[in-house]
Amino acid sequence: MIKINLAKRKQASYATGTAGAKTGTLTSLKALGASAESSDVISILTKILFPVALCVATYFAFNYYTDQKVEEFQNESTALNKDKTKIQGELAKIKGFENQKVELEKNSSKYQY
Repeated sequence: MIKINLAKRKQASYATGTAGAKTGTLTSLKALGASAESSDVISILTKILFPVALCVATYFAFNYYTDQKVEEFQNESTALNKDKTKIQGELAKIKGFENQKVELEKNSSKYQY
């Protein structure tokens, strides 16, 4: 007759209280294949939290940079629009005199000595 042992690993038991909760977590980590030492837990958390924190910081830094550039371009655009309207106003003043200039040039060519 052949006996088969189906219970290969012990299930992690969770104890109540703060000390028991820590050992329960460490025991469950050990059951998952991780080492139960606190330095290993810290290294696992740093491997996860550091890249996540770096991604979040990069995201906010990029958004800040793009917001600054957009604001700079908007300020430049408003300054250019002000210059454009100023130049268009001056052009409108000059346009009325172009016809008079052409007539004066025709008249001056007739009366040359």
